[in-house]
Amino acid sequence: MKPQWVRTDEKRAEVLQGRVEGRRATVEEIIEFATIVSRLPTGQEKPSAREGRACEILREGVHRFPNEPDLLHELARKIRWTCQRESQRLLRKAMRTYKLRGDFDSVDSIASDLAEDPFCDGLDALDAGEDVKAEGFFRRAIRICPFHADAWGHLGIVHERRGDRVQAGLCYWRGVQFGRISCHETELSDRRAAKLWRPSWGAKTHYWGQLRTRAYLRALYNWAQLLYQRKEFKSALAYAEESLLVNPNDNTGARHLAYSILRLLGDKSEMRKLARQYTGESLPHGADELEVMCFGSRIGHPRQKGKPN
Repeated sequence: MKPQWVRTDEKRAEVLQGRVEGRRATVEEIIEFATIVSRLPTGQEKPSAREGRACEILREGVHRFPNEPDLLHELARKIRWTCQRESQRLLRKAMRTYKLRGDFDSVDSIASDLAEDPFCDGLDALDAGEDVKAEGFFRRAIRICPFHADAWGHLGIVHERRGDRVQAGLCYWRGVQFGRISCHETELSDRRAAKLWRPSWGAKTHYWGQLRTRAYLRALYNWAQLLYQRKEFKSALAYAEESLLVNPNDNTGARHLAYSILRLLGDKSEMRKLARQYTGESLPHGADELEVMCFGSRIGHPRQKGKPN
């Protein structure tokens, strides 16, 4: 027996297909039909074939409505990996139309899409150790989308590799600030959805579980660690605690940084509290490794009087 969502999609697809083929469909209906076609399982048809049919539906829609930015944007997203040059052309055309209409939310969305290719090229260059190329790609992504938190964060990595902690700190800081904007938008979206689908107590963004939040968490940890390396421990602790607050699963390792600082400050009460939060692992060992990596030796073990060095 077919799942309920499949039966619902099939019924809706029948209605929309007649309207699309009869050239009576609105822009919204064309996009909806293409979306259903791309996700609706049909016999032994492969996902790539469904995506191809969805693209054809959108292309026909663009032919009928050549200046509708929503159609241009949707088609550009669909063909991004197969027709990169055409995708970029469609995105730029959609952006111009959105600007003329004053739809700046959509302008920012397209800017983010346009910046994704140079950003990914920057990641490849960074992994290959080609820091100069990586910097160029990240700066290009930022020129296209100034609020690209991940591009700022990775540009900070380039500067830190060179030993320029001032510029690295500036980039990490901007990554944190712009990342917070994206997370705030995600949080609002979750809260709106919660009113429809789940109780209000469940209306909380799942940090790290969503790609849009990861740039913020990465920049947040890198900024905290940079402050830590500069021995600005209290400031570093504040950002590490912010990371643990919004992402208790701690995919970045902020708990080790926080534990190291608490140990250095002699705050045994908070150390015990943190240890209870992360049972089953050795926080002291993780803090030791962090200190050796950042300072060359452990710093969270003050010398005792009468004991040899």
